[in-house]
Amino acid sequence: MTTLVWLVVPYLAFASFGVGHWWRWRHDRFRSGVAGGRTDISRTGLWLFRIGILVVLLPRIGRILLSRTHFGFSVSVSQVALVSEAIAAPIALTGAVLLLLPAMVNGSTRPVTIVDRITLPILAAAILSGVLVIFDPKSTGSQDISEHTLFVWFPSLFGLDPQPGVMAHAPLLYRVRGLTVILAIAVWPYTRLAGLFARPIGHGIRRLTTALTSAVRQAN
Repeated sequence: MTTLVWLVVPYLAFASFGVGHWWRWRHDRFRSGVAGGRTDISRTGLWLFRIGILVVLLPRIGRILLSRTHFGFSVSVSQVALVSEAIAAPIALTGAVLLLLPAMVNGSTRPVTIVDRITLPILAAAILSGVLVIFDPKSTGSQDISEHTLFVWFPSLFGLDPQPGVMAHAPLLYRVRGLTVILAIAVWPYTRLAGLFARPIGHGIRRLTTALTSAVRQAN
């Protein structure tokens, strides 16, 4: 059961994330989502959510990468990650509410699906569980439980030696945190948020490609 829940299910979620984005790109170039410009949503919510998610993710990624080096920055990076998530979580959640609720209440150009209805609860659970982990009174200082569970398990999924066993006896809060994040990854491409980052990235790549092509033509 441990292998199924903490190893097989995450890899299936990653596969769903990749295949789902490919399908959405082939299907409608992400134009049917809240970032596609067809729905009447608050631009404030759009940018709040983008900023909140990035402020949560970037320090976490830096923490994972630096933890595998010998620079000696692990403590300061850990503190930055915790503070940034505590600040960014309510920002991201506020943005998600502004993005999703108007479409759920007032309707939009696309039908409201079951996935649309569960998107906000999943995001809320993932974001709030992260905040609860940060302020967990049982996990302080050198006894940070997340350092021995979540931050061992999740990075290991991208290496040659995955360690699902560290989550088997983790406290319930930490298991809920891990599973809600995995669930959010799995359903993301099928929600209205699918193009939230993919469209700006795709637009940037197209502009860069156009600029490089123009420069090559001018050089020739």
